Amino acid sequence: MEKEHILGGLLRKRADIAGEIAVLHDQLRAQQADLAHVEATLKLFQPDIDFTGVRVSRKPGKLSAGYGEMSKHVRDAMRDASDWLTLKQIQETVMTARGMDLGDNALCVVVRKRIGAALRNLKRRGQAEDRHGVGLAMEWRLR
Repeated sequence: MEKEHILGGLLRKRADIAGEIAVLHDQLRAQQADLAHVEATLKLFQPDIDFTGVRVSRKPGKLSAGYGEMSKHVRDAMRDASDWLTLKQIQETVMTARGMDLGDNALCVVVRKRIGAALRNLKRRGQAEDRHGVGLAMEWRLR
């Protein structure tokens, strides 16, 4: 009886992953078709064009943030606060502002680490201060 619950859960998980793979395959096929169309258009203008020397540009991922961007998000989250904020409150505000999924635990951990680093940098520069608490309970405010 116990095995049926485990098997059912694993089968649902497999179905979810297979569905995500199918969506990604569809997106890949659409991107390949778009690339083929752009290359065909380029060949209209320059028939002997060679694409082997063209550098591929990488698109930043959902976790990427430019230099100083996380500190800016942290300051924005703390600026309107009238009282001390915990790291967890700052994280939720920043993730909501950036349109990130608060239910994605792995993403929350990465963002929390980046926010912690940004807060330590702000503290080192004299722009923020902390008080009692540890980890997510640590409280912060702007100076």
